[in-house]
Amino acid sequence: HPKSSLLFSPYGVLVNLINHSTKPNTKIQWSKQQRHPEWFNMTTNKTSHIDNNSGDLIRIMEQTKHSGLSMDFIALRDIQEGEEITIHYGLSWIHAWEQ
Repeated sequence: HPKSSLLFSPYGVLVNLINHSTKPNTKIQWSKQQRHPEWFNMTTNKTSHIDNNSGDLIRIMEQTKHSGLSMDFIALRDIQEGEEITIHYGLSWIHAWEQ
């Protein structure tokens, strides 16, 4: 979302194999099982390294040694063995790529 201050940094071997398509076979959504669901209600503070605010999401995420928010990849249809898994990256990504 253009107004979000969250930056997703997916990690793991398989996530690197998911590509963009305008006709995706998969979507992403927030997982129902979150390690830190309270992070959804926290704010970001760009001076977190200075003010040491205990409620600051960025500072907490920097100090956490595991993932706190998870997303699930949901099939939109049956996916055949050997078929590439794709998601739609969004119109903002498409426009930026075309420039």
